[in-house]
Amino acid sequence: DNVVRYNAIENNSIGIQLMSIRTSVSNNNFINNEKYHATAYNSRLSWLISNKWVGNYWDRGRVLPYPILCQFFIFPWIELDWNPANVPNSIS
Repeated sequence: DNVVRYNAIENNSIGIQLMSIRTSVSNNNFINNEKYHATAYNSRLSWLISNKWVGNYWDRGRVLPYPILCQFFIFPWIELDWNPANVPNSIS
């Protein structure tokens, strides 16, 4: 039950890598990250409980949901930011 909100996550190899579940990631700016802007890994049996991604800016304005590649042991799955930001979020 973590909250990641109002951060500028820029110029990294991997922007953010979650190792937990039920994390809320909202209103962040993911800009110019090399491999991934975001990813998640879950080794618990609670792999059906996902993280919540809302209103993040992903390097450019988006109309469609933004997919976040995740992994449960060796099995991949995708979580979505259903409402990505069209312009960078105002972060002070």
